Amino acid sequence: KNQFVTMMSTESKEGTILPPFQLKGNKYDLNTYLGRTRNFFEMFNPMLLLTTDSQLNECKQLLADYKDGKLPVIDPQTNGNLWDAQTRINAIIHPQTNEKIFAPFRMSCFVPMNLPIACGMLLSKSIGAGLFWQWYNQSYNVCVNYSNG
Repeated sequence: KNQFVTMMSTESKEGTILPPFQLKGNKYDLNTYLGRTRNFFEMFNPMLLLTTDSQLNECKQLLADYKDGKLPVIDPQTNGNLWDAQTRINAIIHPQTNEKIFAPFRMSCFVPMNLPIACGMLLSKSIGAGLFWQWYNQSYNVCVNYSNG
């Protein structure tokens, strides 16, 4: 049985019922603004950074079992676990190379990493400091884009 702690139950945090799981699908309707916003906030959730290697392996195994048809019944709890596993995989594993993305360059780390960068840019008192923080910001953005590209 999967022992990782799920981020989502059978209901989303907004209290809406999760749709039936679809491998490579999305739990939100990306044709609507609200669906895209919910998807965006889920991928940028810093709590995803706390996923351990063993939890990640359990997520991979759960999705593999689903793909191979080894899950006899998809009850609401399993449905929530499947969506959670897919969210974690999408946030941590590069879609083309199937390798783990270095934690500081994951989308879930983008906001926490940008807080000190933004403060540094706003509080710079000299041209040199301003240039440093601009360079650091652009370098970090390049690393995030390259790692997630």
